[in-house]
Amino acid sequence: MKVCFSGGSGHSGSVIAALSRLPQVELSGFCKTYDAEKMNAIRHLNLPEYPSLEVMLDTVHPDILVSDGMFCRHTPDAIAALERGIPVFCEKPVSISEEQYNALANVLRAPNAPLFWAMQTSRYMDCFYTARCLVQEGAIGQIRMMNSQKSYQLGTRPAFFSHRDQYGGTIPWVSIHAIDWMLWICGKRCRRVFSSQSSLENRGNGSLEMTAITLMELEGDILAHVNTDYYRPQGAPSHGDDRLRIVGTTGILEVREDQVYLMNDQEDGRSPLPLRHFPRLLFEDFMHALNGGTDCLITPEDSLYSTYVALKAQEAADLGHPILL
Repeated sequence: MKVCFSGGSGHSGSVIAALSRLPQVELSGFCKTYDAEKMNAIRHLNLPEYPSLEVMLDTVHPDILVSDGMFCRHTPDAIAALERGIPVFCEKPVSISEEQYNALANVLRAPNAPLFWAMQTSRYMDCFYTARCLVQEGAIGQIRMMNSQKSYQLGTRPAFFSHRDQYGGTIPWVSIHAIDWMLWICGKRCRRVFSSQSSLENRGNGSLEMTAITLMELEGDILAHVNTDYYRPQGAPSHGDDRLRIVGTTGILEVREDQVYLMNDQEDGRSPLPLRHFPRLLFEDFMHALNGGTDCLITPEDSLYSTYVALKAQEAADLGHPILL
């Protein structure tokens, strides 16, 4: 199966990581989505480069498109492939505006639409997969509240991060990870969302928001909150610091430093629990779905819904008031 890349500004590495398990996959080409795009994840593979997405699609006729370019390009590039009958493995956010979202959703609602997945990478991390398994097994009873953290080093970001019409916002780009893992773990829909954000002290990066807070009210009166920042020091031991705390009726579960801690009548929360491991990698699971598999960690509906909630969270921050979903 021939795979082509439109851009390489996000999680294209998840495709490369699965190649040794997918002998049927052939990487067949790439195109940039802006002139200065570095394509670091795939540049070393010496794939043929095409001058545009359209030329690449019409020349190679790939079986799969990986849409991973400048964030404002995810939707139009995905639609260009989907309308040619090509399945799409797309970086999140799959859309950066409501207009883009509606256009993509309309294409995916068509009968026999090709498979479409977002790169919801956190679902395949052992710590978050373990947390979901424990919640499903009743380890903390009924969920009442969730708190999440996404803290990143800023480093040197591509120039388009400084422009909202190309970047889309820190909530859809960073907070969406936590929004997605909370919706996925609890299995509930969002009823109302409110956010606040700030681009002050952003080290000369235009409109880039350095801090953001989102509060979601979910079905069943579950409160879910995520705080996001780009202030993790360069000397920190890792690029990111992801955390999750889930309060249930019979226990509390925490994810920190890629480990899982549980406090209930059987566990005292002091020592990390053994981690569970999902047997397929992210892109391997996409290929499994493409071949008819149904026991996957992502669905096309999930890919759209997490983006929808993140976009509404961004809108709430821009408008300064809560939004009903």
